[in-house]
Amino acid sequence: PCTTQCLPAKCQCKSGFVREAGQCIDENSCPNRQPASTTTLSYADEPVTPLLTSCEQAPIQISCLTGFNCEIVNGTPQCVPDAACGANEEFQQCASCEPTCGPITPCLPFCFPPACQCIGGYVRHNGKCIRRTDCTDAYIQGKI
Repeated sequence: PCTTQCLPAKCQCKSGFVREAGQCIDENSCPNRQPASTTTLSYADEPVTPLLTSCEQAPIQISCLTGFNCEIVNGTPQCVPDAACGANEEFQQCASCEPTCGPITPCLPFCFPPACQCIGGYVRHNGKCIRRTDCTDAYIQGKI
Protein backbone atom coordinates (compact mmCIF):
# COMPACT_ATOMS: atom_id res chain seq x y z
CA PRO A 1 0.00 0.00 0.00
CA CYS A 2 1.04 3.60 -0.61
CA THR A 3 1.87 5.99 2.20
CA THR A 4 1.27 9.72 2.15
CA GLN A 5 4.20 12.11 2.21
CA CYS A 6 4.38 15.86 1.58
CA LEU A 7 7.30 16.65 -0.68
CA PRO A 8 8.56 19.80 -2.42
CA ALA A 9 7.52 20.53 -6.00
CA LYS A 10 9.51 18.83 -8.77
CA CYS A 11 9.52 18.23 -12.52
CA GLN A 12 6.80 15.88 -13.74
CA CYS A 13 5.90 14.20 -17.02
CA LYS A 14 3.23 15.80 -19.21
CA SER A 15 -0.34 14.52 -19.11
CA GLY A 16 -0.60 11.05 -20.66
CA PHE A 17 3.03 10.19 -19.86
CA VAL A 18 4.65 8.49 -16.86
CA ARG A 19 8.22 8.21 -15.56
CA GLU A 20 9.97 4.89 -16.20
CA ALA A 21 13.70 4.53 -15.47
CA GLY A 22 14.13 8.32 -15.49
CA GLN A 23 12.36 8.83 -18.84
CA CYS A 24 8.81 10.00 -19.63
CA ILE A 25 6.98 7.30 -21.60
CA ASP A 26 3.38 6.93 -22.84
CA GLU A 27 1.30 5.70 -19.90
CA ASN A 28 -0.08 2.88 -22.10
CA SER A 29 3.48 1.53 -22.38
CA CYS A 30 3.86 1.21 -18.61
CA PRO A 31 4.77 -2.31 -17.42
CA ASN A 32 2.29 -3.98 -15.05
CA ARG A 33 3.47 -2.52 -11.74
CA GLN A 34 1.82 -0.66 -8.90
CA PRO A 35 1.81 3.02 -9.97
CA ALA A 36 2.95 5.86 -7.75
CA SER A 37 0.71 8.87 -7.49
CA THR A 38 1.41 12.58 -7.45
CA THR A 39 -0.96 15.49 -7.38
CA THR A 40 -0.63 19.20 -6.78
CA LEU A 41 -3.03 20.85 -4.37
CA SER A 42 -3.48 24.56 -4.74
CA TYR A 43 -5.90 25.13 -1.87
CA ALA A 44 -6.77 23.38 1.35
CA ASP A 45 -10.29 22.41 0.26
CA GLU A 46 -9.27 20.59 -2.92
CA PRO A 47 -9.50 16.80 -2.74
CA VAL A 48 -6.41 14.70 -3.31
CA THR A 49 -6.98 12.96 -6.64
CA PRO A 50 -3.98 10.78 -7.45
CA LEU A 51 -2.71 10.95 -11.02
CA LEU A 52 -0.62 8.22 -12.64
CA THR A 53 2.88 9.70 -12.86
CA SER A 54 5.25 6.78 -12.50
CA CYS A 55 5.48 3.09 -13.28
CA GLU A 56 7.47 2.58 -10.09
CA GLN A 57 5.88 1.86 -6.74
CA ALA A 58 6.28 4.85 -4.43
CA PRO A 59 4.39 6.88 -1.81
CA ILE A 60 1.78 9.43 -2.84
CA GLN A 61 3.56 12.76 -3.22
CA ILE A 62 1.69 15.98 -2.53
CA SER A 63 2.94 19.42 -3.59
CA CYS A 64 1.33 22.69 -2.49
CA LEU A 65 1.54 26.09 -4.14
CA THR A 66 3.71 28.85 -2.67
CA GLY A 67 2.19 30.20 0.52
CA PHE A 68 0.76 26.83 1.57
CA ASN A 69 2.24 23.88 3.49
CA CYS A 70 1.22 20.25 3.18
CA GLU A 71 -0.16 18.81 6.43
CA ILE A 72 -1.98 15.60 7.25
CA VAL A 73 -5.37 16.54 8.75
CA ASN A 74 -7.56 13.65 9.95
CA GLY A 75 -5.48 11.28 7.82
CA THR A 76 -5.92 13.36 4.66
CA PRO A 77 -3.20 15.53 3.08
CA GLN A 78 -4.26 19.16 2.80
CA CYS A 79 -2.58 22.39 1.75
CA VAL A 80 -2.90 24.88 4.60
CA PRO A 81 -1.76 28.53 4.64
CA ASP A 82 1.78 29.28 5.85
CA ALA A 83 0.99 32.00 8.32
CA ALA A 84 -1.77 32.61 10.81
CA CYS A 85 -4.20 35.43 10.13
CA GLY A 86 -3.76 38.82 11.79
CA ALA A 87 -5.86 40.54 14.43
CA ASN A 88 -9.60 40.53 13.68
CA GLU A 89 -9.06 38.26 10.66
CA GLU A 90 -10.04 34.68 9.90
CA PHE A 91 -9.03 32.28 7.15
CA GLN A 92 -11.66 31.81 4.44
CA GLN A 93 -11.49 28.88 2.00
CA CYS A 94 -13.81 30.79 -0.32
CA ALA A 95 -12.57 34.37 -0.04
CA SER A 96 -14.68 37.24 -1.36
CA CYS A 97 -14.53 41.01 -1.74
CA GLU A 98 -13.82 42.71 1.57
CA PRO A 99 -15.60 45.85 2.74
CA THR A 100 -13.42 48.92 3.26
CA CYS A 101 -13.91 52.38 4.74
CA GLY A 102 -14.45 53.76 1.24
CA PRO A 103 -17.66 53.82 -0.75
CA ILE A 104 -19.52 50.51 -0.98
CA THR A 105 -18.75 48.71 -4.22
CA PRO A 106 -20.70 45.76 -5.60
CA CYS A 107 -19.11 42.34 -5.19
CA LEU A 108 -19.98 39.44 -7.45
CA PRO A 109 -20.66 36.13 -5.67
CA PHE A 110 -17.48 34.35 -6.78
CA CYS A 111 -14.99 32.42 -4.71
CA PHE A 112 -11.54 33.95 -4.76
CA PRO A 113 -8.44 32.03 -3.65
CA PRO A 114 -8.33 31.25 0.08
CA ALA A 115 -7.16 34.19 2.17
CA CYS A 116 -7.32 35.86 5.56
CA GLN A 117 -10.28 38.24 5.70
CA CYS A 118 -11.80 40.59 8.27
CA ILE A 119 -14.24 39.04 10.72
CA GLY A 120 -17.84 40.27 10.94
CA GLY A 121 -18.21 43.91 11.96
CA TYR A 122 -14.70 44.78 10.73
CA VAL A 123 -13.47 46.33 7.47
CA ARG A 124 -10.09 46.49 5.74
CA HIS A 125 -8.26 49.81 6.27
CA ASN A 126 -4.58 50.30 5.38
CA GLY A 127 -4.06 46.53 5.36
CA LYS A 128 -5.58 45.99 8.83
CA CYS A 129 -9.05 45.07 10.02
CA ILE A 130 -10.68 47.86 12.02
CA ARG A 131 -14.16 48.11 13.55
CA ARG A 132 -16.70 49.37 11.04
CA THR A 133 -17.74 51.99 13.62
CA ASP A 134 -14.18 53.41 13.58
CA CYS A 135 -14.34 53.75 9.84
CA THR A 136 -16.34 56.98 9.58
CA ASP A 137 -13.78 59.00 11.55
CA ALA A 138 -10.87 57.59 9.55
CA TYR A 139 -12.64 58.29 6.24
CA ILE A 140 -13.70 61.84 7.20
CA GLN A 141 -10.23 62.76 8.52
CA GLY A 142 -8.64 61.81 5.20
CA LYS A 143 -6.68 58.89 6.61
CA ILE A 144 -7.78 56.62 3.79
